[in-house]
Amino acid sequence: MLKIVPDPPHDIHSLEDTLIRATDYALCAATVVHQAMLLPAQPRTLH
Repeated sequence: MLKIVPDPPHDIHSLEDTLIRATDYALCAATVVHQAMLLPAQPRTLH
């Protein structure tokens, strides 16, 4: 079976856009991890 792979986009800015998006996701993930580390070790119960 022949696998058809599309040609990469010819727009030079697409790689830059992808890198910017990946950086945004990485910064978001780092922020979530940082906030999670600030939480207390034992979560409080809601009783």
